[in-house]
Amino acid sequence: MPAVSFRREWAAQVRYGAALAAGDLALAAQLRADAGNELLPKRSTVRRAGRARAGEVLHLFVDQRQPTCARLGTVVCLGVTPLALAPDAAGFVLDGRPLTAAQSEAFARLDTAGQWDAAALWGFFRATYADAPLALYLW
Repeated sequence: MPAVSFRREWAAQVRYGAALAAGDLALAAQLRADAGNELLPKRSTVRRAGRARAGEVLHLFVDQRQPTCARLGTVVCLGVTPLALAPDAAGFVLDGRPLTAAQSEAFARLDTAGQWDAAALWGFFRATYADAPLALYLW
């Protein structure tokens, strides 16, 4: 049962996405209302390949291994897709297919719940994972 930790800036979006995935529409509605109806769900994450398989339970946390650690939800991994960084500084290769600039931008906005563009996400992945094999985990 893999545990996944998220940055505090995405905690509300991850919790909202987990509530939707679990079918807890009352909690999802409350979270969205608390955010002034401006909340976008985060229902995916990019990590090193091999962390989880489809069908496995993912435990979602914020500030894991910190005194402020909190559980954001528990979800079932629906799918795992290989992801690579394209040689240019804002492109992605999803399941062996290079994404266009517009697709890379849309992917970045979806993965970060609208907070980062493709260039920012590409730079974060390069700095965090260097050349490690990556995968997109969906719930």
